[in-house]
Formats: sequence, C-alpha cells, structure tokens
Amino acid sequence: MRVAYVAVLTAALVAGCAPAAGTGAGVVTSAAPAPAPSDTRLPAMTVSCSADPAADPGPATTTYAPLPGGVTVTGARLCRQLVVPRPGRGTWQQTVTYAVVGGLDALVRTYQRPDGPAGTGICSAVGYVPLLVTFTTARDGDIEAREPRGHCNEPVEEAVHAYASLRLQRIRSVWGRQVESQRAVDSGCAEQWKDMLVVERTRAAATLQPRPLQGRQRVCVYHDRAPNGSAGDPVLVAAAPAAREQVEAVVQHLHAGGPVCRSTGRTFVVLGEPQGDIVYVALDRCRGRALWDSGTGTLDRPGLRLLDGLLARAR
Repeated sequence: MRVAYVAVLTAALVAGCAPAAGTGAGVVTSAAPAPAPSDTRLPAMTVSCSADPAADPGPATTTYAPLPGGVTVTGARLCRQLVVPRPGRGTWQQTVTYAVVGGLDALVRTYQRPDGPAGTGICSAVGYVPLLVTFTTARDGDIEAREPRGHCNEPVEEAVHAYASLRLQRIRSVWGRQVESQRAVDSGCAEQWKDMLVVERTRAAATLQPRPLQGRQRVCVYHDRAPNGSAGDPVLVAAAPAAREQVEAVVQHLHAGGPVCRSTGRTFVVLGEPQGDIVYVALDRCRGRALWDSGTGTLDRPGLRLLDGLLARAR
C-alpha cells in the first residue's frame, strides 16, 4: 500500500468529496464546470489520470518530476480513486476526475520550481505520495507533474499550500473493479483470506487451547479457486454472524495435538473475531483439521455437527 501523506495535509485534505451518482459501468460525465463550482473541497490523495480505472493503485512505480519551466499552462485536472458503496452490490473502486477552476496560477508557479539538491545530513525515513496534477499546455499536450521536493525529499511547503488551496469541479467518474461483495459488507468477513491451514500445514501439533473468544463472532467460509489450489488468496463464498456461545460451543470440541494432515485443501471456515484469536477448520480434505493462533489440532465429530449447524445458516 502507498504510504499515507504527511500530517501537514491532513486537515486540508481529509474532507474528500461525495461519490458521484450513477449505477452501471462506464463513464458518468457532469455538465461543464460552472463559474461557481459546486464541489470545492480537495481530494485527500490524487492518482495518475492516465491510470487504468479498474486497476489497484498498488505501490508507486512511475517516477514523476516537477512541472518543466517555460511551458504555457492552459488548464489542469486531478484524479482520485475512491472506494464507494453501491446499494446491494458491495463496494467498488471509482476514479473521479476534477477540473482545477481556481488557484491554477499559484500552483503553476510553485510546481515549476526544481527539486532541491539531495541532502547529505540526517533525514527522517518518511515516504511521500506525490501530489499529482495533469497540466494541459499550449504546445506540449498534457504533462503529469508532482510538487517540488526539498533536500530530504520532503514536499516544498509553498507547493503544498498551493495544492491545498485549489478550487475543483468534478467533471467525470469511472467505475472500476469491485472491492468488496455485499456478502462481505453485511457479514464483516474479509473478501479474501489467506489459508493458514495450507501455509502452516507442516507445523507441529501444539498443546495450547484457543484463548477465550472476544468481540463480534463470525462464520466466514473461503474457497481457493486457483487451478492448482492455494496459488492465490481464497475468496469468501459464504458467511453468517453467530452468537458467541454458538462459536464457543464448537471451539470446546477442539482437541490440541492430534495427527498432522499434510494434504492441501481448498475450502475452510474461519470462526471468531478477525481482529482477535480466530480458528481455522478445514471443510474438505482433512476435514476437521484445525489451527488457531496458539495451537493446532482437530475438531471432533460432535464439534463438526455443531459446525455444520452454523454453516447451514451461512449464505
């Protein structure tokens, strides 16, 4: 994931902008920017306007530079990737484009400053997300540029201020990929979950029982759809909330130790609170094999019957 931007931007940029209307895939285009823009708040973080809207931003791989001097700028725009809820369809990635309708002259002046010389002293180990702007020029087309940096690669304060003072008008939005299914949103289960039963399949049997369950309890079923099994992150295929006593009743039938199963399964259930101590139970090969933070073992037959009762309510 990209490193969050520095604290100096937090107050100015945290507000963000409301999601655009629209339902289907494709582009939603607003009317031309009005003289008094209806959307004047700055996005919290911009991305490249040339990026694929359906792609995950991921780590920054492109090197950007300040705006070259001597170019004549006629306009500018910013792009931001949001995660937006869509009723009944989960959450989706959306790329929103904003036209700069105020503050452009000050931005150009500060963005045309060159980077400072690299420092030789002690610099803090802080990463900075570039404040990208796509400038439209009279002769050179579109130029994507970032703010100038100081000797420790820190953003120049004047450029940060000019960026934070921009007035913006939303001009279009494009739906990208789905981030979470409605099932994940409703249940609180993660959309993907690493199969630790496979990752830890050679771990020696332990003797510690699971710690007492805390927080909201969930039943989350995952399946690895990769052709060879366990080649990727298994996806959520069923889920249900559960009362703590129901999950505890299952957990009480876990037996630490037992034989180690080295077979690779494809379907498993995660019980408990994802932020706390959780229990993995295999549902296909080596059915009943279990793993938790403090041990490994098996779920006995009465426990499997209780688990089947919880799974019957999972959707």
